Order: sequence, then C-alpha cells, then structure tokens
Amino acid sequence: MILLRLSPLIPYNALDYMSGVTSIPLLSYSVAMIGMLPGIVMFAFLGGTASSLVDSTNEAEENKTARILCLVFGVFFAGLGVFVASYYANQELQKILEHEEHTSQTLENLTDGNDRVVV
Repeated sequence: MILLRLSPLIPYNALDYMSGVTSIPLLSYSVAMIGMLPGIVMFAFLGGTASSLVDSTNEAEENKTARILCLVFGVFFAGLGVFVASYYANQELQKILEHEEHTSQTLENLTDGNDRVVV
C-alpha cells in the first residue's frame, strides 16, 4: 500500500476509494499514509517558496540574489526527491506485480482444468 501511495500514477482520491471498497485492513491503510509525505512536503515547500519570493521583492537588494538561488535550488531538489522516490516506488511495485504474475502462471501450469494438481 505504501508503494501505491508513492506512485504518482494513481491519484490519492482514487486510491482512497479503491481502499474503501476492498478488504484492506485499517492498519495497513493508516501506515501507508506515510507514503504521502514526500508529496506533501514538496507542495508545502513550494508554497513557502512562493511566499518568500513575494516577500523578497519588498526587501533591500543585499541578500536577494543568494536568497533566490537558495529557494530555486530548494525547489529543484524537492522535486527531484519526489521524482526519485516515485521512480523507485514504481520499480518495486512492478517487481512485485511481475513476481505475483509469475507465481500465478506457475500455479496454473501445475493444475489441470479441474483445479487438480498434475504430477
């Protein structure tokens, strides 16, 4: 569930709906909320950065360039962090899905059409 939360492919509201109509335990759902933190931190940082940039236009010129550079690099690295976390979460999710598919195919090959194990 955490990997699904880290994945940018599934919106939070769609994942919440799917979690509600399936039999996912409340504990698993609650723990998976940790997966939302990278995106939340990035959006909060972007909001704080936008506010800082607006405030910096009213200040003197002495630290303006250094402040803007720090904010730009901060936004860049926040976005990079979310991208990297999402990328690796997607890779792990694909590995899990491939493993489950392989296991499913192996079990289908071991049974005949009547759910009996063929030896």
